Amino acid sequence: MSAEPEIGPRPTALAVEYERGAERVRAAVALAADPDADFATRVEAALRAALGLLAADPALAHLLVVRPFAGGVEALDCFERWQRRAAEALREAAAADPGAYEHPPFFEPALVSDLCAQVALRLGADPGRLEDLLPGLLELVHACYFGPERAARLVDV
Repeated sequence: MSAEPEIGPRPTALAVEYERGAERVRAAVALAADPDADFATRVEAALRAALGLLAADPALAHLLVVRPFAGGVEALDCFERWQRRAAEALREAAAADPGAYEHPPFFEPALVSDLCAQVALRLGADPGRLEDLLPGLLELVHACYFGPERAARLVDV
């Protein structure tokens, strides 16, 4: 008897396309967000890069934040993995800032989900204005980590 490794089901074309798209966003954010910058600066750079990429490629934005809800279980799994990775990155970046509030483990995934929902809503209403979301999204993230008073001072876009 040979002990061959079990091979799981091959990912669908949608899953492969989704992972490639998510990697494009991750790479754009990694390039834009200086790891030595403070948390507020990194958040702004990350959101600016992500929104810029999604605005330049509405099909990518649709794939990442709308399509999972029409694509079945595998598409939702991809969406959840992407959100989990983004939430983990956000949590790690916030943990490095002594002034940032610490949240329970469910918080960052919920925040990332809300950010994606706002992108999806704008994509449906006015895809040409995705980048206009930046001030509001930035204020939301800053308010969550620094309080509303400091958030208003940090947002200068």
